[in-house]
Amino acid sequence: MNNNELKNINSWLNLTKLSLPVKVLFTGYLIVISIGLAIAGLQILLTHGMADGKFGISIEDIAYSYYGNRTGSKT
Repeated sequence: MNNNELKNINSWLNLTKLSLPVKVLFTGYLIVISIGLAIAGLQILLTHGMADGKFGISIEDIAYSYYGNRTGSKT
């Protein structure tokens, strides 16, 4: 690639020069991904966060959720 082609590519990749529909598409994507991440975090907190009886997630919550309570086990 010559220098002129690189300048053309760099000028197109500038976010301020993108059209409004493309900006809306990127913004919508980021919003949807952010909402999904927040809901996933909330779901983990609600399903595993109370395993030890206290609110909030800890290592003990995760261990109890996936390993179980082995104190009453016969084996």
